[in-house]
Amino acid sequence: KKGRKRKLRDDELVCPTDQPVYKWRKERKR
Repeated sequence: KKGRKRKLRDDELVCPTDQPVYKWRKERKR
């Protein structure tokens, strides 16, 4: 379920299988 929390760009969508969309979420939240 990628791009479910918010419409993220393809760049952010390209996340590792280790972690779902939370990867860019933490980096963005900082």
